Amino acid sequence: MANEIVKFNNQFNNVALKGFTSQELNLLITIASKLKEKEGEKVTFDFFDLKKYIKLNKNETTKEFIKNVMNVNKKLLKINFTFYNQNKIIQFALFKSFVIDTDLQTLEVSVNDEFLFLLNELTSNFTRFELEEFVKFKSTYTKEFYRRMKQFRHTGVWKISIDDFNRLLGISESYKISDIDKRVFQPILSELGEKYNLKIIKKYSKKTGRGRSSVSGFEFHFKKENRRVVEQENLEEIKQAGFDIEKVREHKIKEKIQKEEKNRINKVSDFYLYRKVKMYDSFYEQYNYLEILAFNQKNDKLNVKIRNVDDGYVQDFTFDSFKNFENWFRKYAI
Repeated sequence: MANEIVKFNNQFNNVALKGFTSQELNLLITIASKLKEKEGEKVTFDFFDLKKYIKLNKNETTKEFIKNVMNVNKKLLKINFTFYNQNKIIQFALFKSFVIDTDLQTLEVSVNDEFLFLLNELTSNFTRFELEEFVKFKSTYTKEFYRRMKQFRHTGVWKISIDDFNRLLGISESYKISDIDKRVFQPILSELGEKYNLKIIKKYSKKTGRGRSSVSGFEFHFKKENRRVVEQENLEEIKQAGFDIEKVREHKIKEKIQKEEKNRINKVSDFYLYRKVKMYDSFYEQYNYLEILAFNQKNDKLNVKIRNVDDGYVQDFTFDSFKNFENWFRKYAI
């Protein structure tokens, strides 16, 4: 188990797993680690192996263990899973099937098809950590903090508002900042502070009138991981999973180019919004005056929504790149 790696898309960190016990979180993350890169196939867990992975030391009957396993899925079913993938907003249950065999003492699980991208897409946008370290933590707050801290392992800094922090870690709305210090940060610092050189900085809102400034968010600083070492470990994992390294590299290069193009569009698109162009319509033998309304990057193409000023007709113009659009704009701009 020492080398068992948990890996999932960062969007999974946006889901608040409120009400889960420490053991239930161990079960969920263990199952997730075994389902990664399985392309939706069913995976069977033996109760003995599951107990070993979550380091279940207490004497628990099979009936009690089954109840805990069932509670994981029951609580997941109550969560409204919402993820944003390109232009889609996806809501679904996490597991497509969750079958417990009390005679064989096994659990058979398959992931909902809509969730596959969170466990199977090999991109740079993922959280990675060791399962063994995760299950050792006693506090549920530490577990939930740890997996989100690992999302920022390359920078060593995580900034978040107090409202989002409380939501993600399932902190009671009745907690004052003194309660968070004692019941949330104290166990986190106890279990993570020394190893990760964790520092917690409170951010305060500006004072209004005579009132005292209040905590508006947190900034966490911790030991960052060496990017080159991590990338090499990722390549080894990819090899073991049977993927073609060169194809994965090509995918990453393509993804980087797409990301740079998208960032470029976001930075300069405002300059072009509501600008007008003039194009000659040879069929009607007249000029059309067109207004740029919006930009949308899709499938390596740039879609530009344009409205005819005269009749209000809206249509999409498609360009191979933002540079092609800029050349077109310079040609017809007024």
